Amino acid sequence: MMDETKRQAFGRIDQIREQIRAGVGRIDTLALLDAARIAEESAYGLTGPLRILFVCGGNTCRSPMAVGLAKDLFGDAVLCESAGIYPGVQTTPEAIEVMLTAYGIDISHHRPRSVTHAPLDTYDLIVAMDSYVDSDLKTRFQVPIERLVSWDVDDPFLDPAGAEAYRKCASVLQENLVNLFDRLAEIRT
Repeated sequence: MMDETKRQAFGRIDQIREQIRAGVGRIDTLALLDAARIAEESAYGLTGPLRILFVCGGNTCRSPMAVGLAKDLFGDAVLCESAGIYPGVQTTPEAIEVMLTAYGIDISHHRPRSVTHAPLDTYDLIVAMDSYVDSDLKTRFQVPIERLVSWDVDDPFLDPAGAEAYRKCASVLQENLVNLFDRLAEIRT
């Protein structure tokens, strides 16, 4: 039987989810996420930020864009990093430009790294940008499925639409990040 404190904390988490789904503004979302973190800590006895690793193919656009957006959205409640299955040499100029002009987020400092250099067992959640990355993380890197989230985010790298493909990618990432909040309450149970 769940004690009263946990029941109240889980009730608060449900309220916060509904408010975020209703489309509150950025400032309100940050306040709600902070309240959710406090409620989650109360329910599970947790402390410290959640650790999330975003993984894509080259770690040159999708996953660094996801990190920038997640840091903007979640603030200190989540520690975000990124890696690539087969990392490229540098962050794409289009990703840097779209993130800066459309979201005011500077990802120019990012340098691609291999998922082999990421201590996978230290992350609470690992987000694969597509089904290929998801499959590789499960088979080659033995990431447990209970810590793995698979998204369907098209890779803008070779898309002939150029900057428009990057804008679309960022929009899809932002939508997925808001939906990720539903998963946060399940992470450390």
